[in-house]
Amino acid sequence: MPTPYYQNTPWVAGEFYHFFNRANSQTDKLFYQERNYRYFLRLWTDYMDRHFDVWSYCLIPNHFHFLVRVREVDLPFSIIESWRRLAISYTQAINKQEHRRGSLFQEHPKYLLVSTDAHLMGLVRYIHNNPLHHGLTEQLETWRYSSYPAFFSSAPSRVKCAEVIALFGGIAAFKAFHQQNDFTQDINYCLIDV
Repeated sequence: MPTPYYQNTPWVAGEFYHFFNRANSQTDKLFYQERNYRYFLRLWTDYMDRHFDVWSYCLIPNHFHFLVRVREVDLPFSIIESWRRLAISYTQAINKQEHRRGSLFQEHPKYLLVSTDAHLMGLVRYIHNNPLHHGLTEQLETWRYSSYPAFFSSAPSRVKCAEVIALFGGIAAFKAFHQQNDFTQDINYCLIDV
């Protein structure tokens, strides 16, 4: 079973990674109100888009997942430094909103190199199915804080929809793959950790 890597693992330009994190404890939330999801995504754009192309993502109340491809690694701020700045900004806003103190996220984000097409495709499905898995919605299309609806929209998106659809061989195959219930061994680590 793959083990998630942490801060000292090098990032490689052009490679895919599963980047995820959760609230500090099982009972905490990351997202308390609708506006919190939007604010987090705006901060992601501000801090992380310089490093990553996003291939899929999902935010749910106590954790998030992003499937990303690294653009460049030699930037003024490292990926982890950019994440740290995002996490501090977001935590300060939530702490003020919720009249709380202390850390919001688990100490280090987890990120794992995606090494096969099967792992890549399985992650796209797993990430998009997260709201169903946690009983937050009955249809993938209705969860607004996931990239899944972007694949069926003509609106501009941060997600590399055309590339993902090509990976699956078309939109019909993409949709059919998401309706399968089997998960590959390649994603057991996130079933356990999150």
